[in-house]
Amino acid sequence: KFGPSALKDEELLAIMIGYGTSKKNVVELAHELIEEYGLKRLFQMNYVELQSISGIKEAKATKLMACFEIAKRALMASNKEKTLNTSQAVYEYIKGDFYLAKNEILLALYVDNKCRPIRKKLITSSSSTMVEFPTREIIAEAILQNAYGVIIAHNHPSNDVRPSKEDIVATRRVKSMLDQMDIILLDHLIIGTDKYYSIEENEIGRASCRERV
Repeated sequence: KFGPSALKDEELLAIMIGYGTSKKNVVELAHELIEEYGLKRLFQMNYVELQSISGIKEAKATKLMACFEIAKRALMASNKEKTLNTSQAVYEYIKGDFYLAKNEILLALYVDNKCRPIRKKLITSSSSTMVEFPTREIIAEAILQNAYGVIIAHNHPSNDVRPSKEDIVATRRVKSMLDQMDIILLDHLIIGTDKYYSIEENEIGRASCRERV
């Protein structure tokens, strides 16, 4: 009658879970989950972690994972047609890819000459403190996509978005190699929990695509 925005968190979660257990109804189960873990932590859990919770088995864990994934995709789809002509616009477009990531993730974003996204390529790392920069792979994909420019981004799970010396060196190496292919490195963002740092704006000088849009 009043729409989903009128529902409490546990009521929304109860709809996603679907049914309760022999000892508690679905709303009680959802309330206990939020009280113990919170929505943010639940969203972060993987399939195995969800199944380890009392009252959550294979079917419920699968349903929750699907709901969380479609919410993430809806966030990305809403930004699909945006022109990424500022570092803030880039951050808003990609931040969902890094949401609650425990390890470092590298994302390469390929754009046309109006800074419209063509393709995203996500590279995960087993390390929580370091991610590899596969320069040749980034460049090969740029050529394949006939991209005008490339934006790279990676997260610091510590939420300290200041670039390391290695970050700067890697950025300059990628930029130098892309220059040889007549492809522009537009930016390298370091992503935190709720903030970012633009290496392009602070370290390597402004790239030309931003001024053409």
